[in-house]
Amino acid sequence: MKEIIEKILKEERTAKERLEEAKKEADNIILNAEKEANKLIEDTIKKTKEFLSLKERELVLSLSKEKEAFLENAKKEFMSLIEKKEKEIDFIAEKIFLKILGINE
Repeated sequence: MKEIIEKILKEERTAKERLEEAKKEADNIILNAEKEANKLIEDTIKKTKEFLSLKERELVLSLSKEKEAFLENAKKEFMSLIEKKEKEIDFIAEKIFLKILGINE
């Protein structure tokens, strides 16, 4: 009877040891999974920041080019308008000059 009790106690200790080992292994698996998840989150955040930074630079460049094109177009229109006004002023000045001199056209 004593042998049976010792055998049962031994198996109980062995089972507790296995259970404790399994618990430690499960805790390690959970810990590693949490570490991997955190690393994945950090990597994703880093890649997202890099992507957003790239898109921001692309947008700034695109807007800068658009602005330059707009300013160039506005400059051309302004120069054209100045040229037109200069011709009008020359024409009017000539008419006034001729009127002053008394020459009729």
